[in-house]
Amino acid sequence: IPKLQATGAKILTYGSGVLVVAGAGSAASAIGKHPVMMLLGELASLTAPLGWGLVAIGFMLAVVVPYMPLVYFFLAAVSWFVLAVQTIITAPFWLMQMFYPNRNGGIAGTSVAKVLSTLLALLVRPALIIVGLVLCMIMMRVGLDILNFFAANAFNALAPNTGGLTTGVGNVSLALGGFLIYMSLAVLLVSYCCSLIDGVSDFVMDMVESGASRVLGSQRDRSDS
Repeated sequence: IPKLQATGAKILTYGSGVLVVAGAGSAASAIGKHPVMMLLGELASLTAPLGWGLVAIGFMLAVVVPYMPLVYFFLAAVSWFVLAVQTIITAPFWLMQMFYPNRNGGIAGTSVAKVLSTLLALLVRPALIIVGLVLCMIMMRVGLDILNFFAANAFNALAPNTGGLTTGVGNVSLALGGFLIYMSLAVLLVSYCCSLIDGVSDFVMDMVESGASRVLGSQRDRSDS
């Protein structure tokens, strides 16, 4: 994440510089009287879309992506707090239902199983959220290192080595497209890793409720019938 944030800060700085140049060109073309200055100002103002694109990419990499694990963790903690409040509110009604047996005279089929599964989720979900956060950080570290390695090699392989105006424009287009693809992959990777923060607890509770053999074993493809 720090490397990704540093890369985004550099791209944001480049985009801000391009926007400054574009703004200066627009001002020069507006107040300039010499045709050459006006032409140069108009050409400089054409770089504004490039600057805004770099600013958007840099903002995503430097601000949005580093805060995604915090947002996912905060939402997971809030969901557990909501579960705790709901459990406290519905606990008296569960206790009332336990005094009403089913038609066979027992408590099978009543809300005892649901109560136990809810209490188990309430007790183990905080620990599973922490486990998911640790797995998220590990996967992000490894995944972003691999992404940086392949992105750098891809840019070095695709960038032309000759000089000239056409090559310079091609390098700028390649850099902008490469940054856009890199940002998309980084956002997808971080969002996928952050899904483990609450995904681990959800998967564990699904296995507890339906049975690990039904989820992972030979019964996973069988129906209840």
